[in-house]
Amino acid sequence: MVFDSSEHRRPATDADRIAATASPLLAGIEGTLAKDVVAASAALALPAGTTLLAPGDHNASLFLVTAGRLLVYLEDPSGKHYLALESGDCVGEMSFIDGRPASAHVLASADSRVLEIANQQVWKLIDTTPEFARNLLRVLASRVRNDNAHLQRSFHLQREYEQAAKTDLLTGVHNRRWMSEMFPRQIARSEHAGQPLALVMADIDHFKRLNDTFGHATGDIVLKAVARRLSDTLRPTDFLVRYGGEEFVALLPGATADTARIAAERVRRAIEREEYLGTDAAVPLRVTISLGVAILQAGDNLDRLIERADVALYQAKAAGRNQVVVPT
Repeated sequence: MVFDSSEHRRPATDADRIAATASPLLAGIEGTLAKDVVAASAALALPAGTTLLAPGDHNASLFLVTAGRLLVYLEDPSGKHYLALESGDCVGEMSFIDGRPASAHVLASADSRVLEIANQQVWKLIDTTPEFARNLLRVLASRVRNDNAHLQRSFHLQREYEQAAKTDLLTGVHNRRWMSEMFPRQIARSEHAGQPLALVMADIDHFKRLNDTFGHATGDIVLKAVARRLSDTLRPTDFLVRYGGEEFVALLPGATADTARIAAERVRRAIEREEYLGTDAAVPLRVTISLGVAILQAGDNLDRLIERADVALYQAKAAGRNQVVVPT
């Protein structure tokens, strides 16, 4: 239901007057003057579900809630509300002051009553009553503070969503989307600085057999444990990604062929020594990984590095698995 001034206008009641004069907006104002403001204001009865203001509405009044509850929505009213207004709160002050259309939905969530303080009355109070001007400033400051808190929450949520979109949900390491953004930057940085760089592709050996034998739940446990071991074994400056399935890719800035081989062997041994407990904790499992290494060459891009590392990984598999291949 949309607000209709003639349909919803009612005489102010004693309860309206008491609630209005006790509101923070009229706090500190001489009693007679506060009563005059209320007497000159229209009382509006809003059944639950009534829209008092909607984005784009022209508004020339300040609305003071005297009973019930109004909800403010910045977007779709069917979603989560931004602000709840109870008796004594006001709404419409922003569009009233700057003369621009309303920017939010304001709905009565229960049968409510508001006093509509007219444009001329508000400006007269601002011009003649310092207490009212201060009260209105406090209301505006509260709105700004609430807006800042809302923006901070939105910013943190956005960061969380962005992080979730670039993180592999099972293992907690970065995913290919993140890799496609970060790795090319690191490659370009290494090329520009004339620094070495290595890309390592690792694959869990016989992972399909493990899944078929012990079930996918155990396979997931092993994947998470291997990812954790890889993260713990690599340097803090290295970058780890779950490439897909049982494959992981690591980028090692500053690594030559020799240092990359040493790092890959360290990872291989760490995985080989680990005992993994699947869904049947009484049966510890052991797994191994094969690793292929590619070293950055002039003019390389990410696709070329991955292609050469994949060839090296295939050679490690063909040679019996559980080993590292670094092409010469």
